Amino acid sequence: MITPRSRARGFTLIELLVVIAIIAILIALLLPAVQQAREAARRTQCRNNLKQLGIAMHNYHDNFTQFPPGSCDGMKATTGRRYGFPYFILPYIDQAPLFNAINAQATPTVTAGLADPWSRAAYWTVDIPGLICPSDTLPGNRNESPTLLSYKVCVGDILNNNNDQTRGLFGWRSKLGLRDALDGASNTIMMAEAVIGDQDVSSIKGGVALNVVGTGNGTPQDCYNTLDPANPQRFNPAQAVRADFRPPGGRALDGRAYFNFFTTAMRPNGPTCQSSGGDGGWGHAAASSRHTGGVHVLMGDGAVKFVSDNINAGTPTATAPGGAQGGPSPYGIWGALGTRNGTETVSDF
Repeated sequence: MITPRSRARGFTLIELLVVIAIIAILIALLLPAVQQAREAARRTQCRNNLKQLGIAMHNYHDNFTQFPPGSCDGMKATTGRRYGFPYFILPYIDQAPLFNAINAQATPTVTAGLADPWSRAAYWTVDIPGLICPSDTLPGNRNESPTLLSYKVCVGDILNNNNDQTRGLFGWRSKLGLRDALDGASNTIMMAEAVIGDQDVSSIKGGVALNVVGTGNGTPQDCYNTLDPANPQRFNPAQAVRADFRPPGGRALDGRAYFNFFTTAMRPNGPTCQSSGGDGGWGHAAASSRHTGGVHVLMGDGAVKFVSDNINAGTPTATAPGGAQGGPSPYGIWGALGTRNGTETVSDF
């Protein structure tokens, strides 16, 4: 007896389209979760980077009874060229070979000194993973950015031209330690994130407004005035800004304020401004990050905290205090956290 062969049943076009639609929905739901998981991992690594830098700072303090200078003279015996704080802690972040390689370039004559840290010498062009936040975007133009830096030391609530009289724990030729944190090490910021900068030079994250005119040392409001009214996350299209080949995080070992310092006058993730068109002058250098909602900061006691963009930043029209004298900061809780001797009482933040 011959039985008819059964016909195999396939998918109809409608069924196939339904399956594709379900898969697309699942992918749409899954991708954000994957991205969030990756950012959470990057954020944890960034936090750990700051923690390790805090350990390095305190190990240096144990040896020298003070934190390293924020910057110090040393290049070719001129005061206009300085080494930044990362140079001094290289042996404490497992970079002793690099530290020795840099020092080996010094000649016996004092006037020769070491090479400029923005030169293209091989021993300068080394990116140290522990100095770079994995969430940060990297500059595409590295012509004058040999060594990247996502973390900067705090000079308090003012950034003046010489940076030798600051209200924070660091500055030019600073010799400050835990004994100088009269507000308490747990209430004084040591370091914070600062976006390196990329090709988008008009973004307030990584961009820098130049030739900002203000009174005296300027006010945060002078800096806010450079923003685009239609998009406050960007500078005004007519505003002069820093070129992409010299971003603020492009020279970890260059001790000029522009590359190594930040202030707590400008709110976290606010704009960064300078009074000059070069690397000097007064300015407000903001702490910033690619994380959503705020920045990581390293306190003087070694604790790492996440500070919200919405932290109280006081009065933006207030004139920045001069010199290194004590006294309350006019820039709210954020300003108070940046000063070592402001006499303020800071609660949870």
